[in-house]
Order: sequence, then structure tokens, then C-alpha cells
Amino acid sequence: LQLRDETDGMSSLSGKIGGDSGAALLHALGRITARLRADDMRSFLPGATPNRRTQEQREADAFFILADRVDEALSEWRTR
Repeated sequence: LQLRDETDGMSSLSGKIGGDSGAALLHALGRITARLRADDMRSFLPGATPNRRTQEQREADAFFILADRVDEALSEWRTR
């Protein structure tokens, strides 16, 4: 995997993950993305503030949530 800081202040991540590792990553991201999509749909109910993020934004948010969960799990594991 390659992680780069871009000139516009963003970061990019690219690379290939094969086999079971790639499948596990895609599955985890898919579950989080589906939950975010459901949250976004509920945001259009009366009285709520609509969330108009794109699918690409939703997937980036899912990646951040997954990274945050892994970091939390590792912190808990280290304190054992």
C-alpha cells in the first residue's frame, strides 16, 4: 500500500490487498457504508437535517470509522 500527502492537503491511499485480507476489508467497509447509507436516508425524514454526502464521501467516512475502530481496539489491547 502507498499513502501519500497531496499538495491540496488531502491524502491518497492506493495499492492491492489480496485474498482473505482484501475480502475482510471490503466486507467491513461494506457493512459500515451500509449503516451510513441508512443514516443518510433517515436524515431525509421530516424534522431532520438532510445529509447529502456522495457515495464516495460515504465510503471515505467508512474507511475513517474503520481506522478509528481499529485504533481503539489496539489501544484497549495494549492496556491489558
